[in-house]
Amino acid sequence: MPLITLTDSDFNEYLGASVWSSTSSNDNSTDPDRDIGNIDANAIAKARLDCETFLTENEQDITTLLDSDHEIPDILLDFWFTRNDCGCDFSDAGYPLEMVDRLNVSAKQFGEVVLYIRDGVIRLTNGEDTV
Repeated sequence: MPLITLTDSDFNEYLGASVWSSTSSNDNSTDPDRDIGNIDANAIAKARLDCETFLTENEQDITTLLDSDHEIPDILLDFWFTRNDCGCDFSDAGYPLEMVDRLNVSAKQFGEVVLYIRDGVIRLTNGEDTV
């Protein structure tokens, strides 16, 4: 049984970051009138699985971070930024150096996710699958 539980509140912060940090090809926000309520159910399920898998695969490091006053929403935000090559990664967040490389490599293995809007719904693609 996992030591770390992904709460709906923490997961919703990850989804919110995915929406506000995503841009279209002209560098505008994906859509300033959209929020996590506009994300496709299949995309939500895939995103939740990615978050839970990342937390489980890195449970030892993340448990240590939680014990030192880091919080799941911040860790997941760094997961989003790192996996999507947003110009920052776990080294920018004040994590212990011995964990930074492991967390960066792990996040990168999940691949980049691109949000897009079709028929008024936010969907995602990772370059291979469209959800």
